[in-house]
Amino acid sequence: MDWIPIAWKAFGVRAEIARLITVLRPAIAEVRKVAPEAMVLIQNILAQVAPEARKQFEAEVAEKRDIYWLQASLNRLGEHLELDGQYGPATTEAVKRFQAKHNLTVDGWAGTNTSAAIYGALEGA
Repeated sequence: MDWIPIAWKAFGVRAEIARLITVLRPAIAEVRKVAPEAMVLIQNILAQVAPEARKQFEAEVAEKRDIYWLQASLNRLGEHLELDGQYGPATTEAVKRFQAKHNLTVDGWAGTNTSAAIYGALEGA
């Protein structure tokens, strides 16, 4: 079966798979919610058929994981955010409120100083 990725590459299938990942993102998000153990299977499939798409996918998974942590942490500190993995307006405003309350630069971005302050606040919570 090692010849399959070589054949797919020869026929330009990798680019098509990368495009499919974009189209399938909502389905992948649903899989992440209802069957997170299946994410490993998806990553393994991507490793075989489209390594460059796997790198992009893993980066997106890592980013979402960080946003989930941020949202869950802010919720533990009194916010009421939907845990959706999106750094949208609600998350930005929650970060701004946290920053203002902790005398940080209020920019809505959870950078190094804000993240360290969140860790500290969680230890005291």
